[in-house]
Amino acid sequence: KVYGWAPRYLKPLTEAAIRMVQAARKQAAWNALGTLLGGAVGDVFCVVALFVSVFSSGGRPDIQTFVMAQVFTSILQTSIDDIRAAYRGTLLVHRVLARVERFLRLPEHVSGPPEGPLSISAGSFAWAAIPDGHDMTQTFLSRINLQAKSGELIIVSGPVGAGKTCLLMSLLGETCCVSGTLSHPGGPIAFQPQVPSLLEGSIRDNVLFGMNCDSQKEQEWLELAFSASQLSIDMDNAASTLHYHREQTHVGRKGGELSGGQRARTALARAVYATLLGAQLVLLDDPVASVDNELVEAAWKAAVLEAMGVATRIVVVNAQLLERLGPTADRVVILDAGSVVFNGRPENLKTQNELLERLGAGYDIGALRPAATVAGAAAQAAASVQPSGREATVTAGKGLSTASLKQHHDNMLPPSDVPKQKNQVVAQTNGKCDKHHLATSMLDTHGSRLAATLKHVAGLLDSVRTTLFERHSTVAREAHSPLVPRGTMGCKSNGTTKYSSSGETACQTVLRKSYFSVCMMFFRRQPFWVLGATFCTFLAEIAPPLAIQVLQYWEGGKTGMTDLTAFSAFTLLALGGILLTSLSHLLQGMGLASSSLSLRGDIDQRLISLSMSYFWCGGKVEEVLAAVTVDPMSFAAVSTLAAMISQNIVGLMAVVYSMPALLPVVTLASVLFRYTNAPKSWAFKQLLPLSQRRSSVLMHKAAEEFESRVVIKALGRQQQFDRTVQKASMKGFYIERSFIAARNLASMFNMLVDFMFAACALGVVMRTKAVGGDAAQAVVLYKLVLSLSNKIQLLQRTSDTAADSVSKYRVVEDFVSTEHIEATGGNKAPTSWPTRGDISFQNVSFRYAPNAPLALSQFNADIRGGENIGVVGPPGSGKSTLLNLLFRLVPCSGGVVSIDGVDIASLSLHSLRAALGVVPQEPVIFHGSLKSNLGGNTVTDAEVLTALAACGLQKLASVASLKREL
Repeated sequence: KVYGWAPRYLKPLTEAAIRMVQAARKQAAWNALGTLLGGAVGDVFCVVALFVSVFSSGGRPDIQTFVMAQVFTSILQTSIDDIRAAYRGTLLVHRVLARVERFLRLPEHVSGPPEGPLSISAGSFAWAAIPDGHDMTQTFLSRINLQAKSGELIIVSGPVGAGKTCLLMSLLGETCCVSGTLSHPGGPIAFQPQVPSLLEGSIRDNVLFGMNCDSQKEQEWLELAFSASQLSIDMDNAASTLHYHREQTHVGRKGGELSGGQRARTALARAVYATLLGAQLVLLDDPVASVDNELVEAAWKAAVLEAMGVATRIVVVNAQLLERLGPTADRVVILDAGSVVFNGRPENLKTQNELLERLGAGYDIGALRPAATVAGAAAQAAASVQPSGREATVTAGKGLSTASLKQHHDNMLPPSDVPKQKNQVVAQTNGKCDKHHLATSMLDTHGSRLAATLKHVAGLLDSVRTTLFERHSTVAREAHSPLVPRGTMGCKSNGTTKYSSSGETACQTVLRKSYFSVCMMFFRRQPFWVLGATFCTFLAEIAPPLAIQVLQYWEGGKTGMTDLTAFSAFTLLALGGILLTSLSHLLQGMGLASSSLSLRGDIDQRLISLSMSYFWCGGKVEEVLAAVTVDPMSFAAVSTLAAMISQNIVGLMAVVYSMPALLPVVTLASVLFRYTNAPKSWAFKQLLPLSQRRSSVLMHKAAEEFESRVVIKALGRQQQFDRTVQKASMKGFYIERSFIAARNLASMFNMLVDFMFAACALGVVMRTKAVGGDAAQAVVLYKLVLSLSNKIQLLQRTSDTAADSVSKYRVVEDFVSTEHIEATGGNKAPTSWPTRGDISFQNVSFRYAPNAPLALSQFNADIRGGENIGVVGPPGSGKSTLLNLLFRLVPCSGGVVSIDGVDIASLSLHSLRAALGVVPQEPVIFHGSLKSNLGGNTVTDAEVLTALAACGLQKLASVASLKREL
């Protein structure tokens, strides 16, 4: 959304939907043809036999011979259908087992490097060969020599792409050692990847990572891990999101409910706990890169230097942190282009002038600065600001007096300079949910006045911080109350292209639609197709009995037609049934394909226009994924319900017309069938959704285990995770067995109904014989009664299957009909807008939910074009919310945001977002080429190459690299 790329996804999504529908239509045509050929063989044989007996042999039509031929051909056809179904099932099983076998035959990671002191001698490493015969032609680490003593701390750094992470992967045995030797101490390895690998669960679960914490000693180690990683600071802070549930705080999918710093510290706590459990080797990949600046030194000292001090530690840090953390290392290793270019004491790095000049800034290690308080860090940051000719004042939010700060600053300036402060940029950051406020001041006063000003600012910030913390404690208690009741889905849009005038969005409770209403919603997407298929099915059910009736009249000479005319009428009715049935199947398939295209289009459109309020008011990513990934063709059972009902109605009418006395018995049998089928219906409605959820849980756990496989193997937790997956698998197995048992129980109960229908059929035969009827009439009536029984059972099975499809379709319709969509209107931006880039926030307020406290309250800021503004504050203070408001990802609860004097609420989203650039907090790489990730066809190769070079990615700044898949 913020890149303005959402519309460009519509075209490939639409093309994919069209291809899917084309395939579905072909499949429907082939299915209809198969139904025609498979069902017409027996009828054609019987018709040809009748033609030969009448016109070639000169005999009379014999209904008894024709009916008996139909019985035998139907038996043969049933056998052929069973063989065909068994063959299809065999092919399916063969394909599944072949895929399983290919997976099981993949080479396994049997053992790691040999045990011994951590040592790499002339080691060259490459990624393992792919099993399809690809050669390992490129090594990423060459001639590495590294030996570590027990308990030594080695910091590894280097430019981007130097091979730092690959070195850790090689030490873990995840790469192939092409030459040289590698050994490390045996046992578990405390490994923290560059991107924290978090499981869906609590913080405690992620730190334990499959282990139990039963003893008092283990509990003490767990508390030490929380303390060393600085997570306990957040847990003890009443303003933090971790305060209420502490270590039981749910981290969400892949840690999505935690901030970036909290995710990094959770992974660091896991490494600390593993070390306390006995890990002798610690491998950390940029462990504190995402940690808040004021906590970096504290986390480094408590976790890396102290808690894990007994183990051998190899820690990768980036160049920005090397200067701060390098002096604490026993040794520093610098990698460049896959080779070691420096290996020695930190203080010796300063003497490598040629190397430092080649690597650039960031590798000149200084003295480690002591951990600073928030106020001290702010004052230190302010002290580092050099006079630039620009002046900016950061004032506090609503409720926090800044008169003393302004007055103090004015007192420090000569009278001639005071008026200039009226034109300074004013910015403020309120705490999220009005919990955090941070006042920081960076004042540009030329010459000697800067030092005197900063002294007073630092002291004033300490008192401001105390005031803010008191406000945190009060508001945080209110913030822990539930904001959105269970069952709500999202905020009802006001339907305008501007922000809501009141600024408030109301969460709307989604009423659960009934089974019938959902089916009708589905039918409304294909009304003509459903009506046509139902009508064809109705005629197809009427045609065979009419054909028999015509044959009876023809045999008795009551038609008043010639033999050829009577035969033509009989043939048309006899073969018309299967023709109409095939046409009905074709219409059902075509209608389902057309509705799939319509439904897919609505899903895709809603996907790219979904507003963020959907998630704030109760919507979940899983619900979006369930709606987006659904296969519309899986709703075939729903589309056939109407045709099935018409089949049963015609069958019942035929039986009642032939023998009215059977009406009470058939009605009773149908009712009994409904009740005897209750176990299976219960299984479909209760166990089947439960089985699907368990299957989703199993797939989710398996996916988590796969994504975390390197950490799991490093920590030696394979057995724990295998047991977890096996437990989830066994629960699903028990549910599946219960489902099968319920179906078998229903089948046993249905035998009573089958017995009743068989008794009715036998009664029909005896009744026909008693009144002087022939065997043909008895067989026809017998088939009518038994076919009605089969149709009722088929309708019940289809209804059970449709119940599952309806539950899926309900999710899709809820998603498609959601009112959480972004505004589609708005004015086009003026020509050459923006010209200056002036940004103004005027009394802007925002809250995430109707009952939530204000995340921003009366926020005011005026930023001149061309200025570089730093927005700082503790986690959850509203920094990202400012960007969300600029991009209109969220609606204002009050106030106006304008750029170059234009209210952004009056602009179309495309015009607004196309004029803004952003680097998200978490970079996202899209599937596709390098150029597609930088704008695709909307930018030229020259522009992309210039951007890559400006970001220090000269290695990728070539035309050939632009087409490389990422």
